[in-house]
Amino acid sequence: MIVNLYRAVIPRWLRDRIYKYRNLRYYQSLRTAIVPTHKGELSIAAFDKYHCIFVHIPKTAGVSVAMSMFGQMPDHHKALTYKNIIYGSKTYREYFKFAFVRNPWSRIYSAYCYLMNGGWGEYEAKWRDENLSDVKNFEDFVMRWLTTQRLHSIIHFHPQCEFICDSRGGVIIDYIGYFETLSEDFNVICSRIGINSTLKKENITKNKENNYRQAYSMEMKEKVRTLYRDDIELLGYDFEGVTNRWAGGQ
Repeated sequence: MIVNLYRAVIPRWLRDRIYKYRNLRYYQSLRTAIVPTHKGELSIAAFDKYHCIFVHIPKTAGVSVAMSMFGQMPDHHKALTYKNIIYGSKTYREYFKFAFVRNPWSRIYSAYCYLMNGGWGEYEAKWRDENLSDVKNFEDFVMRWLTTQRLHSIIHFHPQCEFICDSRGGVIIDYIGYFETLSEDFNVICSRIGINSTLKKENITKNKENNYRQAYSMEMKEKVRTLYRDDIELLGYDFEGVTNRWAGGQ
């Protein structure tokens, strides 16, 4: 209750500023820190070199994009975190900001398969065991387990709009690439930031994600449509694919 009251009374930009100064040492080091992981280095150090910011939305081929461009990958910081906490408004405004998005029906199916296969490592495997142990299959996951409240139980389920929009729902990045046109959009971004690179596939979920259509009943389609309505409307998706690609700022 106290947390909800705090969020209701204190505006987002001020909450971010308070959080930043409480964790000042961490955020001062974040722009140069390199953290080794079993799948590569976590770092945003390259962003200052190329004057860009990659907002890494889970399950949108972000690992492949980042490793191909930078040889390192960012964590899943949201655009507002980059703006208000990590870089500040001036640097954020000057840098080229981009992200990749994905069909919400395909993305949630991919996230489900990924987590059921163990996810990134020990933490996500433990989360799966504690939260999804009674889930029988994907239909049970969508129709019974997945709710509005549970969209924020782990970052893989967060709506994509939350990564790229401000608190009023306005997009605050410069370019949105689409998973469905991954190679073409990757090349556009590389040209824009001055990187000569070839897209390599990394962190591929074992299940055949292109078969997401076969995993859905009509009721499941409508449930996901309701839960991710903002993503679907802003990014221009229907169940089959992209119908009206976001073009603002591109």
